[in-house]
Parts: sequence; C-alpha cells; structure tokens
Amino acid sequence: MASNSSPKPKLSTTTPYIPPELCGRHSFTAYAQGYDVIHLCLRSLECHHQRSIQTSSFCSLLIHSNNRRTNFFSFPFYDNDSIAKRAIKLELPLRHRRSCTDRAGNCHGLLCIANNNKKDVALWNPSIQRFKRISFSLSEIMESEVARFGFGYDSATDDYKVVRIMEFRTSNGFCSSEVKVYGLKSNSWKRVQNLPSNHRYFGSYIHCLNSALHWLTNPDLGNTFIILTLDLVSEKYHEFPTPEDGVHAFPLPGLTALGGCLCFIVNNKAGSHVWAMKECGVTKSWVMLFFLN
Repeated sequence: MASNSSPKPKLSTTTPYIPPELCGRHSFTAYAQGYDVIHLCLRSLECHHQRSIQTSSFCSLLIHSNNRRTNFFSFPFYDNDSIAKRAIKLELPLRHRRSCTDRAGNCHGLLCIANNNKKDVALWNPSIQRFKRISFSLSEIMESEVARFGFGYDSATDDYKVVRIMEFRTSNGFCSSEVKVYGLKSNSWKRVQNLPSNHRYFGSYIHCLNSALHWLTNPDLGNTFIILTLDLVSEKYHEFPTPEDGVHAFPLPGLTALGGCLCFIVNNKAGSHVWAMKECGVTKSWVMLFFLN
C-alpha cells in the first residue's frame, strides 16, 4: 500500500552554495520546516565562510563600540575608500536603554550577543539583520555571581552551540560553577561537566577554534595564567600553558584568533607582545609574531 506522505529529501555530499543573504534568512526563519532545511543552511553558512576566505570575497570588518551606547559598524575589508565613507551602522536586536550589548562570540558570520545584564542572549546574522533569541531561566542567572557566554561550531554534529558558564559563591567564600550548552538544532540546553575545581574564569573573551572554546583562567586566584578549553564535540576540558613570557602577564593578558591560530597577547607599559600557537594544544609551538609599542 502506497504511503501518502512524501519521501524525506536527502542531502547530497556536496553542499550547494547559497548566497549569504539567502542562507542567513532561511537559517533563522525555517525552523518549523524540518531538520533538512536547518542542516542545509548551517552547512551553507560554513561553506560561505570558507569560500570568502579562499576568494577574499564578501569580507567585512565589524567594529563594536560601547562608548556611552552600544553600536556595531560594518565596512568592506577590501576597499580603498575611507572607513568613514563606507561604514554602515547596524541595528542591534537586543538594544536596551539600561544595558550595553556585548559580543559573546562569532563563527561563520554569525554573532552571539548578550546584554550585560545577561538576561537577553541571541544569535545574530548582521548581514541580513535577522536574529534568534535564546531562551533560558532568568532565575538561574540571577542566582549566579558570574555569567559568561561563549559561541562556537561543532564540526562533528554540524551544529552551532552556545556555552553558558556560571559561578556561584557561598557565604563561606567557596566558589562552584555550572556549565550548560545550547544546541541550535535541538533548540535546547543541557548541562555538562563543571569547570575544574581549581579554575576561576578570568573574564577574557572566549574564542572558538577547531570546535573548541578557549579562554584564560588563573588557577586558585594566583598570578599566573593558563588556557582552558572546552571541546564542543567531546564536551571535555583540556588545559595548556601560555608562553613562558606570558605566565605572569599582568595586568592585561588576552586571547584572540589570527590566521587559524590561537594567539596570546601580553600588554604592559612597553607595549603588546603577540604570540601564536602554530599547533593547537602543543606548548612548544608558541612563537612570537610581533610587538606593538
């Protein structure tokens, strides 16, 4: 007996190229149309990102300003015109008069943004001004002393994920943590292993590289720093040291990503030293890139 239901479409191994404006629009408006649509658009976002890198096309810089009021500006990266002439002010989806909007992470042209009151979090495609608000229990946030968000791409499941790190302090000074991961495909949160007991979140920006989130911690509130990672595939933590010159990198060390490498920045009175880890997780692969005074 023939079935009245239409056969489920199959995705080919070669993902078709979808223009960025169409890709972003479908990825945030087609949730009710099934997994295949979401899967196709997520794959296309990744393909568009790789194509842009290889061909130097559709490349733009995004500037984030929190001077009195949060603003985001976009302008073409490969353009001879002045920034002032080409910059475009973007409308923020989470704008609130009593709070600023921070960038919690970015991947493949998508941004995770959060108000500094931590009550509003969203995934935002600035190229088409579409966003998806991420819901969670506000009572959980209000009970925590620290709430930070990270954003990245899980290559194993072809999914975009938001990580929320919360720290709690008891009356006797003891600090504990809770970590949850949100998956865009499932549109749900799940709890994963807490932070290692001797690690405190330092407050640095969380970067995604090779399907893992990276951030700085200072174990036991000491004056040294290490890099802690959360693998989005295995949901396991790993740690490795900063360059030797950055072990006591007060007052303002930081992390960033450049050319597919994790970079460690040491800021002091003399200037800024920028180190790059050529092989992810390999301590001996740290090399000095340049110095800015």
